[in-house]
Amino acid sequence: MSRAGGFRCALARVNTQISRKRAVERVALANEELRKVNEDLERRVGADQPLIDANQRLKVEIADREESQARSQYLAYHDSLTGLGNRLLFKDS
Repeated sequence: MSRAGGFRCALARVNTQISRKRAVERVALANEELRKVNEDLERRVGADQPLIDANQRLKVEIADREESQARSQYLAYHDSLTGLGNRLLFKDS
């Protein structure tokens, strides 16, 4: 192998190593950016959790209130012992 050929071979190896190092650095940079984005997303989602919990509690309260109102309405027009309609039910009809 001539000196020029050996030099070209060595230069090709160096270029390959430099390319690999740059690729590794790009991957590390991309991983760091991904980590930052994930942390930001987790922070945002975590901040919404109290709101999600409050909405869930309100849904339960609304359902309880609607059930209570329906029960009160039923008791107003029906006998509590027999469940048969009372005078108010027939009067309003």
